[in-house]
Amino acid sequence: MKGFLLFLVLLAGGVAWSYTHYFSPDARHRRAASAFLAQVHMDELARVAMMAAYRTEQEKGKVTAAEVACMEGMTVVQFNEVLANLLKKKLPRRDIEVATNFYRTPAGEKFSSMILRAIAGRVPSLEMKLEGEEPSLFMEEILELDAYRKSLRSQQSVDPLQLSLDLTLDPDMAELERVQRRKCLPASKA
Repeated sequence: MKGFLLFLVLLAGGVAWSYTHYFSPDARHRRAASAFLAQVHMDELARVAMMAAYRTEQEKGKVTAAEVACMEGMTVVQFNEVLANLLKKKLPRRDIEVATNFYRTPAGEKFSSMILRAIAGRVPSLEMKLEGEEPSLFMEEILELDAYRKSLRSQQSVDPLQLSLDLTLDPDMAELERVQRRKCLPASKA
């Protein structure tokens, strides 16, 4: 009987944990935001931008090579988690899912790739490695993009791509960097 009760307690704990991490509205909202950020590579851009800033600081002698190497240990997943939490606070899940569906289309993929290329072109220190040729939009894709943008305006909604770019400057992103930096600092600087 004790074993059965223990089994029921463990089962109940597993169900509660599963609900909060996978099935709750908050968990589904977070997964939608995470999927969007991965689709448009905003999490990768945030990581690359932070590392570019650290390389610049290293060139100025403000951080050591060991500190930069330690900061390199930050994963895209860490950036995705912080950005996803920020994005889900700003937009309803439905808006994020609609955006993800658009950015999964050929027109959306090309457009987000063009945005990343434009950023990389204007900020060479990012050293972004973008594969293939720069995409171009065909007329039907331009019309698809136009329809998507008009639907955002008609609903008085923000494009999650633009919002996620803005969120890379949020204080929570700086806190992510500070936490990692504390781990990387030599004991004498900590």
